[in-house]
Amino acid sequence: ASREICAIGGIVMNNSGGEKTLTYGKTENYVKEVEMVLSNADVVTFEEISGDELEEKKKLETFEGEIYRKMWDLISNNYDHIKNAKPTVSKNSAGYYLWNVYDKEKNTFDLSKVIVGSQGTLGILSKATLTGVKPKKFSRLLVVFLHDLSVIAKVTNTLLKHKPETIESYDDQTLKIAVKFFFDIIKHLKGNIFTLMWGFLPEFGMVLTGGIPKLIVMAEFTGDTLEDVEARMKIAHEDMLQFGLKMNMTKDENETSKYWTLRRESFNLLRSKLHGHRTAPFIDDIVVNPDLLPEFLPKLQALFSHYPLVYTIAGHVGNGNFHIIPLMDLS
Repeated sequence: ASREICAIGGIVMNNSGGEKTLTYGKTENYVKEVEMVLSNADVVTFEEISGDELEEKKKLETFEGEIYRKMWDLISNNYDHIKNAKPTVSKNSAGYYLWNVYDKEKNTFDLSKVIVGSQGTLGILSKATLTGVKPKKFSRLLVVFLHDLSVIAKVTNTLLKHKPETIESYDDQTLKIAVKFFFDIIKHLKGNIFTLMWGFLPEFGMVLTGGIPKLIVMAEFTGDTLEDVEARMKIAHEDMLQFGLKMNMTKDENETSKYWTLRRESFNLLRSKLHGHRTAPFIDDIVVNPDLLPEFLPKLQALFSHYPLVYTIAGHVGNGNFHIIPLMDLS
């Protein structure tokens, strides 16, 4: 939801991920060096250095030298404990990644690894050098509508076999909000208003008939040729027929962008349209093993059912990473 307002300092210090994390990982994979203003106002560059370079850094009679001496002692004296403490999840946004600083095999030491994701607590980021990823030219979605959450793990694992670039999801509450604020949604889409309305008829129909799926899963297939993208998507579609679920293979960019807009704009609509209420993400960026989703999601919805709240569950289902956002009257 914040993709249009992000800046590189926040992206690095938050170790941002998002829709493409399933394939490309998080920001930490692409940061080569960071320049940071320390608490004594020194401006220092942190990057991967060799063992010999580390010894030279430790000899410095400066604040930078003190940082290297203390961090080396902390990590080398507790190396096994730190390595064993590394979470086994597919995605970690918690910061302070001490286990990534010292590579024994390569004999390298890289304090940028602990600065990325530290959210401004270790200093003020003033510059960062990153590598990039060349985007694929073509993209299509295989959209899967789930009325029964018990199959979510099998659906996710089946989709993962076909190596989509992303697997995203949004829930029935998000769909209801999108229909309620339909004209705000279509402002973000290009094209004739009547054509756009026609494209949303299936979603209107689901809401009106009460046949609203509990979760909409979007698997994005990308490639440098449209033929390759559509071929891989069709193979995945055929594999998914075993579940007897309603599915849609998007036919063009306009249809694809419709689903992305529903997914991305729901949080902004929650935040801006429902007056007197504030978004209050109380379980945010949680990572759940996909195999446990059939247990986790129904329990979560049972918890919410006790309270008269509007809420949405959206996330990166390929990683089991969810944002759970209720609206609260904080007064």
